[in-house]
Amino acid sequence: MAWQRAPALKSNRGLQPASISCSSNSWLPRSLKLSSQRSAATQLPSVAMAAVSGTAAAATAEASADKAACNAPTEAARKALFGVAEEQPAEVEAAVRGRLPGWLSGSLVVNGGGDYSHMSHMFDGYGVLAKVRLQGGKAWGAQRYLDSKAYREYTREGRVVLREFGTRAEVSGPLGELKEVLRQLAGLMTKNPSFTDNASVSLQPVRRGAAAGGPLLMAMSETPPASYLINPSDLSTTEQVTYDDGLPGDLTTAHPSILADGSLLNFTRSLPFGGFHVYKQDPTTLRRTQLAFVPDRRPLSPAWLHDFGATDKYAVLLEHPLYMSLASLLLGRPASHLFMNWQPQDETRVHLVPLDGSGAVRSFTCPTFFYFHVSNTFESADGSSLHVDLAAYDDPQILNDLLLQPL
Repeated sequence: MAWQRAPALKSNRGLQPASISCSSNSWLPRSLKLSSQRSAATQLPSVAMAAVSGTAAAATAEASADKAACNAPTEAARKALFGVAEEQPAEVEAAVRGRLPGWLSGSLVVNGGGDYSHMSHMFDGYGVLAKVRLQGGKAWGAQRYLDSKAYREYTREGRVVLREFGTRAEVSGPLGELKEVLRQLAGLMTKNPSFTDNASVSLQPVRRGAAAGGPLLMAMSETPPASYLINPSDLSTTEQVTYDDGLPGDLTTAHPSILADGSLLNFTRSLPFGGFHVYKQDPTTLRRTQLAFVPDRRPLSPAWLHDFGATDKYAVLLEHPLYMSLASLLLGRPASHLFMNWQPQDETRVHLVPLDGSGAVRSFTCPTFFYFHVSNTFESADGSSLHVDLAAYDDPQILNDLLLQPL
């Protein structure tokens, strides 16, 4: 593996810079070591990031080779992947091939896209809940759509009414376009955006409902209204989570981190002229408490983050230079990646947020990369380093590659 020295780490809060080293070979593991020197006044750990790199050139070459070597997906395969999932609310016993261990017992519940018939992007199917229950060497399955406003309006109107991640609301003619633009503007000004509440991305364990026969699951997506409580026993949607805690935010992430005490750590995004509101959420009351605020570096073009790193002591926000275009969101104007624009010259900012309020947020700059998910975040045994493991890309072309038409 060839190693090269990358530009020095830069801190905007006066900490001593350190070097960043990374592999020049694509598709091989690389480690980005962002080390800030400790001072007597601030016992700040350094940050180390391990990533798997994927260059656009390598991905293009590999995709071309695959295309030449095999046939394109059949229409039947596309329909199976991106068609319409059938509901099966009552559990049905499944045929088991082989043998399941007798001690294997419990239920697995997941959510994901179920109805893609009017969608443009892989991330946009209307949420469906799927369950597999194992007991005594047998297996049962069930499937049920999440009862969101977006799905109800879709089934009533026969069209996409609320904008999804990569699919705009379906309207008819210039007058319909104008009405949709006015609705989006009104939502933004009143801090009640008319984005989707399609909670199809993740499920989080919460203690709400424990006194009534068992804890519930919280289905989530990237808008605050896309938070629904789910009964795992029958996959019913019990209630939409609403907030009166005063925490600002028009968007959020669907990947909160669960801390040792069971609380959820996450952030909301206020826009425009806003930033990241890092908060801790009580797993029983679901009330959120802001811990820190990180302002946007481009107030009119906030960065889109899908995930972040966390330990019980720190949140790590990795602000790559992929910026939401309000003109694209509201008016449908073209952007380089769905409704976002890539500005690699800005590099990537890393924000280290202490969760106990013991110090200020520290921000660093490192070479540009794009990422979806953080797989692990942990501190070294002596507390001097903080490690963030993630899968990194040279650019966000994968967002365009996941449009259903190319697939």
